[in-house]
Amino acid sequence: MIVEAVQALLTPASRAARTLGYPQAQVGLAARARRRRDAWAPHLDAARGFVEAAATAAPGRRQAVVLGSGLLMEVPIDALAARFETVICVDVVHPPGIARRQRRKTPNVKFFMGDVAGMIDRVASVAAAASTTGSSPPPPPESRPRLGLDAAQCDFVLSANIATQLPVLPIRHLRDRLGDAYAMETLDAWSDSIVNAHLRWLRATFRCPICLFADDWREVTAQDGATLERRPSLPDDFDAPAPDAEWRWDIAPIGEAARGEAETRWVKAWRDLSSSQSP
Repeated sequence: MIVEAVQALLTPASRAARTLGYPQAQVGLAARARRRRDAWAPHLDAARGFVEAAATAAPGRRQAVVLGSGLLMEVPIDALAARFETVICVDVVHPPGIARRQRRKTPNVKFFMGDVAGMIDRVASVAAAASTTGSSPPPPPESRPRLGLDAAQCDFVLSANIATQLPVLPIRHLRDRLGDAYAMETLDAWSDSIVNAHLRWLRATFRCPICLFADDWREVTAQDGATLERRPSLPDDFDAPAPDAEWRWDIAPIGEAARGEAETRWVKAWRDLSSSQSP
């Protein structure tokens, strides 16, 4: 725990990102991946293979953008670097060691700290103001992605398992700081709006293949195999056709989650959502 705390402290992050716990969450995720390497291997292989195949089909070879690059575990970064002239990795935080090693190995890979959902600063401000004054908080801030990328130069975009993760830490922060100031129904609706805003922004911004994969269902089971919780992650109105691939991710095998429980996620993946819309 001490080592993880030091790693989080040494991870470059904006004030708001640190307030919401992004460095700590990323370090914790990396530690779990090391502990559960064998359980995670099928998911990581499926994600990398799917992305590499989608990128190979992209017509251009100038620039690829990876949104949610983070630890680069699910991203075939070397294959992308070999195919495209430039690869831009975007996330709220990047582990400094991973970024340095990757830049040395593939100089055409660039790292950019950016808030893909466009709301972290405002979430931190809302929580701080409401907890200080004790007043009722305003409605949760809308997602307004603006990363300053030259979309015209992009020949391939990857949303790397972040669509359903974008609301997680903002909601946790609001709950931690403000308790029940927001009804769960409000936060659930806000979560769906953030996920849908991500897809709308991708389609409105980029005129190239948009590859996306994200967890679609989350299931928690007891040690005896009984299902304790099963709920969707993607919104019911997520505007996408049938996925091109699906696979299971044993993110927290028995003994990893609280009270000896296990958590499984089902992942959906699309090769190109640039223009496709569900019926």
